[in-house]
Amino acid sequence: MDITTGLSFKFYLQTNKSRGDGKHPIYLRLVYKSKKIEIATDYDCEEQDFNIQQQRTIRNHAINEGLTKMEAKIHSSVRKLEDAGAFIDLSAIKDELKGKSKFDKKLLEYYNEHLKYVQSNPQLAKNTKNRYLDTQKHLIKFIKSIKKRSDVSIESVDYKFISDFDLFLLNQPSGKTLTSTLHRNTANKHITRFKTVILKAFNEGIIKKNPFTNIRVKYTPTTITYLTQEELDMLEAHDLSGNESLQKSRDIFLFSCYTGLRFKDALSLEMDKIVFSKTNGNSIRLKQEKTDEYVEMPVLKQTQAIIDRHDGEYRKITGKVLPQISNQKVNAFLKMIADAVGIKKRLTHHMARHTCATTVLLSQNVPLEVVSKWLGHNSIKSTQVYGKITNKYMMEHAKRLNEK
Repeated sequence: MDITTGLSFKFYLQTNKSRGDGKHPIYLRLVYKSKKIEIATDYDCEEQDFNIQQQRTIRNHAINEGLTKMEAKIHSSVRKLEDAGAFIDLSAIKDELKGKSKFDKKLLEYYNEHLKYVQSNPQLAKNTKNRYLDTQKHLIKFIKSIKKRSDVSIESVDYKFISDFDLFLLNQPSGKTLTSTLHRNTANKHITRFKTVILKAFNEGIIKKNPFTNIRVKYTPTTITYLTQEELDMLEAHDLSGNESLQKSRDIFLFSCYTGLRFKDALSLEMDKIVFSKTNGNSIRLKQEKTDEYVEMPVLKQTQAIIDRHDGEYRKITGKVLPQISNQKVNAFLKMIADAVGIKKRLTHHMARHTCATTVLLSQNVPLEVVSKWLGHNSIKSTQVYGKITNKYMMEHAKRLNEK
């Protein structure tokens, strides 16, 4: 029997299977787009009582009526899927026939579908894709260890489920130390990604209620550490007694102090990403590894001095602007340098980016909008956190207002 969707189906007796009383089960065969699926009905009969042409029994009217209702349900199921704008395949039709709504999805199954979409989206950065994968791992572990299930219905996600998942995340090891657990803000990011998936299911009509309606994600303010101008001057001027490893590590740190580049972006930077211009000054143009977005920043004289300092044979071979040292080693050397200089702060390479935003730029009255573009932020909200911690920046503007 053909219908407008291109689906065909028939009832037949599965004679190679027997109930043990001489009766054989009646099966439904569905064929759609050259694929087929076979479903056992709840009915059976003897071989001589089944009419192959009519696809009905000869004498059992109750069975025939049930098969006729099932035939009607096939048509209504397809229409229901079409009206919902759903993707129609044999699996979806089978679910409707079995009384399992197309919208009765499993949570991990649906999350995996979203993950495939994320991973195939060329507009999303690699790090974004990895983070969704990381959240999925936590979700799988939560469902297995707390819910004691391999998967749960997406409809079961409610306020309590989200709260329990949030608490579970806060007790997960962070990997920084043997006893440290995920920071509040890190857990929030997992919850936010989970929320994106659930809201997608809600917008698609897969779930009827938005379980995040009364969920409020609260972020804990983070303390941003940076070098003051005095500390930066001390670091640059200190004599490292010709220690090559310390000098290279300091240059890598200072390079990011004056460019704002993250460690990976700074170490992977090649000379062909530096645009030389006599009129506008040199600049660096590159795609950020973290955000997959292009960023451009001017080359300050301090930056140029570091570039010139490492113009040697290694650069001719690799094309790299900076010497190649691992982040772990650079941070270890920076600790040694801080001790030698007398800087009491825990000096790490990431502090260089904070120092660029605060001491090098904002404290020198560079507008917040320019700083945001310089650092490659997608939103100025990401930059505003630096504006809050530079008292000198605020006082300079107050001084100007008083003068006016």
